[in-house]
Amino acid sequence: MKKIVYTFMLALLPMVVSAYDAKIDGIYYNLIPKAQKAEVTTGEEKYAGKIVIPATLEYEGVSYTVSLAKNAFYQCYDLTSVVLSEGLDEISEFAFLGCEGLTSVSIPNSVVTIGDQAFSGCSSLTSVSLPDGVTKMGGSVFSYCRSLTSVNIPKGITAIPNSTFSYCSKLETFDIPEHVNTIEARAFEASGLTSVSIPETVTEIGRYAFWYCEHLTSVQLPKSLKAIPSGMFGHCSKLVSVSIPQGVESIEDFAFQECAFTSIDLPSSLKSISESAFVYCTKLNSIVIPEGVTNLPGRVFEHCESLSSVKLPAGMTRITGVANFNDCKALKQISFSEDLEYIADYSFQGCEGLESFIIPEGVTIIKDCTFNRCTNLKTVTLGSKIQTIQRRAFAGCKNLTDFYCYTEAVPNINNKAVFDGSYVEYATLHVPAAALEAYSNADSWKEFGKIEAIGGTDIQQPKTFVTSTDAPVYNLQGQRLTDKPRKGIFIQNGKKVVMK
Repeated sequence: MKKIVYTFMLALLPMVVSAYDAKIDGIYYNLIPKAQKAEVTTGEEKYAGKIVIPATLEYEGVSYTVSLAKNAFYQCYDLTSVVLSEGLDEISEFAFLGCEGLTSVSIPNSVVTIGDQAFSGCSSLTSVSLPDGVTKMGGSVFSYCRSLTSVNIPKGITAIPNSTFSYCSKLETFDIPEHVNTIEARAFEASGLTSVSIPETVTEIGRYAFWYCEHLTSVQLPKSLKAIPSGMFGHCSKLVSVSIPQGVESIEDFAFQECAFTSIDLPSSLKSISESAFVYCTKLNSIVIPEGVTNLPGRVFEHCESLSSVKLPAGMTRITGVANFNDCKALKQISFSEDLEYIADYSFQGCEGLESFIIPEGVTIIKDCTFNRCTNLKTVTLGSKIQTIQRRAFAGCKNLTDFYCYTEAVPNINNKAVFDGSYVEYATLHVPAAALEAYSNADSWKEFGKIEAIGGTDIQQPKTFVTSTDAPVYNLQGQRLTDKPRKGIFIQNGKKVVMK
């Protein structure tokens, strides 16, 4: 696929026409006598082997200053070595684009500008030394230089331009100098980097800067950074160590997609996490969201199949994005605010590790497929304000045994598939005594094998998961239990709690 992308890029370039004014010592030139300039260009034959480009020449009594035309050596596959003479000040855009056999290039100190894609696709080029005088460098200069292992950034360059080293698969190490303050979009995309240390001088990093760096294992980020941009480390499938510094306020979409870390500390300065930021981080096992984050926009932790523990901040009252924990198969514990009032569609679909779940009192709607395929979910408790349960909300919960619903007004089930595949005919529905008859006659609800009244009207709604405590435990009929129960809903300290 990557080769196809590169071939397509070459196809987009304008056709190179073999038109020239003179051929001198094997080099083709366009001559501009009135400006006394001679541009190196293409001719009938492709350049091959080793060539030397002079800085000046004499032709028919006229002295010319030599420069390189755009596309001067375009796709000269057999060109192996180039020496640019002192006095040349620019390497034009696309100058050596696609010169796959080029192994060495000598760039004089007089060069100050290197144009877009100047060496792009020079797949045999292993190292380049850029002179200190270079102050301007275009984008994609070394992209697809698949053999490149070393190159320097001159002091006059303060930004690593977009796609400069993209697809440089042999570039395993690169020291980002302290005179650099910006790393532009896709600068190191799909490169061979194994580790990155970004200096404190860098204050801005572009989108997808290290996207698909499949050998990258560790990253050191600067304290000056305010945002982790979109796709910055997406598909860095071996990235096991990354420290996000204090001061970072946002993590943007796909920033850490498919990374390999097992845990990551999010700074207290964080204010927002964008969609799919940690999608497919299959080894991530726990996460604590800082207090400054007030919403999850969607698919943030989707397919994080090892994620077992999540703590959401107290200030997060709405989870508005869909599928945030979709297919988090190991998820067993999630802590959230008692004031949570909205949980989006598909939020916990496929969370096979969940055994019990208490919907906070403020939630009024259970959205589409919220708990679909939670195959080990045994106990569910809904608060007294639930009004509607939507399509397949609890479908596929085949081990569901106890379903507690505290609202006296029977919630509307707008689709018969809400409990599809959950075998509710073998489960017990617990409802307020005053609404027992209403539930028994209501569509979908009446399908439960047993419908029982919740005992005790003075018992507060359950609000938290409890795993152990020394306080006395009572069953729902108010009888004190002498042996500590292992699973189920019980009364403790005047509240209903879930033991698991």
